[in-house]
Amino acid sequence: MFIFLFLPLVLTGFFLLNPIYRMGFLIIVSIIFYVQWSVEHFILLLTSITINYLFSLILPGSRYKGVLLAIAI
Repeated sequence: MFIFLFLPLVLTGFFLLNPIYRMGFLIIVSIIFYVQWSVEHFILLLTSITINYLFSLILPGSRYKGVLLAIAI
């Protein structure tokens, strides 16, 4: 189903969209894809993304870059 339905729709939508909206489109369809697979795994993935994003905001201004990077990984 993925190769015959989901992938062609996503590729068509991606190339028809204005380049400004392509990244947002890919994020939305990725969320849809992961939720179809398993909601529990999606929550885990979203939590991991959020924590790593927060570490990426803290990391550049910190004196403890090595320690924070080790914690984030």
